[in-house]
Amino acid sequence: MVRAPGGAMATRRNMKSRIRATVVGIGLLAGLLAGAPAASAATCGDVLVANTTLTSNLTCSGTAFVIDADGIVLDLNGFTLTGDGTGSGVEQTGARGGFAIRNGRIQNFEWGVRLTGTVGGPTFAIVEDLRIRNNTDAGIRLEGAREVIVQRVRVSGSGTPAFSTGEGLDIIGGISNRVFDSVFFNNLQNGVRLNMAAETIVIDNTMRDNAVAGIDYADAVDSFARGNRIVRNDVGLFLSNSSGHNVETNKIRKNATGVLVTNPPAGLSYLNNFTDNSFARNGTGMLFEDPGTFDTTIIANRINWNTGSGIVVVAGKVFIEDNRASRNGASGMALIGGSQEVVANRTVNNIDWGIFVGAGSTTSGSANFSNLNGAGNCNQPGLCFP
Repeated sequence: MVRAPGGAMATRRNMKSRIRATVVGIGLLAGLLAGAPAASAATCGDVLVANTTLTSNLTCSGTAFVIDADGIVLDLNGFTLTGDGTGSGVEQTGARGGFAIRNGRIQNFEWGVRLTGTVGGPTFAIVEDLRIRNNTDAGIRLEGAREVIVQRVRVSGSGTPAFSTGEGLDIIGGISNRVFDSVFFNNLQNGVRLNMAAETIVIDNTMRDNAVAGIDYADAVDSFARGNRIVRNDVGLFLSNSSGHNVETNKIRKNATGVLVTNPPAGLSYLNNFTDNSFARNGTGMLFEDPGTFDTTIIANRINWNTGSGIVVVAGKVFIEDNRASRNGASGMALIGGSQEVVANRTVNNIDWGIFVGAGSTTSGSANFSNLNGAGNCNQPGLCFP
């Protein structure tokens, strides 16, 4: 069997080592914060320098709370912060770190939680067990953040149509941020946006019913997405000038397009790996449009029951191995342009071709099984059997 490109394999190994380091980091931070003593309640506009626990719901104009000390806990204690469409529910000053925001509801601000700073941004913080909704820009914004953990949050209703805002979680810049066990839904732009972010880990989340993308990779590098459920967005995963991403064992379903690697005005996307995912009942399963794409692998995915084609390559260089594409409404694979190596795939019972190779495509490969396709199995001799 043909091996995936060496660079792609190395990237995957490096990311898995970072995940192990993250598990250790979560344990250390959780232990540190678990021992933090309770402190007095707060009121709107307070600058927090000690542990704080809410004792009632609060309705605030502008920013509700500013964290101005390292290592403290803001516990909403099950209560709700409500804003007037401006400011942040919670934000922090400078490069504060080691703090936690948890356990309550935040709604109707410009940003539910906004962690940003002019000196490197926040570091090593936890945002957890929150319900964040109806904020006019983003539910959570992390800007220049490093090793912030977002877990067990539900973010919905972000955005204002007049200003084209609406990210559930907006990570701008920063490195090694983590997102676990959360739900991002009904936001006016993206469930999660990785904008110029590096080494982001996104595991076991749900992104559904967002107007643009479940996850938007914009000028981002070296992320890992595993075990996510990405459903009923316009695009499941949207990549533009973004490279080094590993996408594994996700369920990507009922989106207009499951994966779209687009051709940006500048830049390119390469060394992206899609492995062991399920693409079902999307419009098009996977669509590659960027001619700058190279060393991208599509391995061991199940691409079934999409209303259009399973995999469409318009441009770029893509390695396609051991996938199953069946019962799609057009072709199992439509290789229209670019250069592909296609090995040991199975395309069965598609409405059009099993594997269609267009005149603009340079395609090589063998050992592909293709049968019972409506328009024919393969239009390139020697590519498929029977």
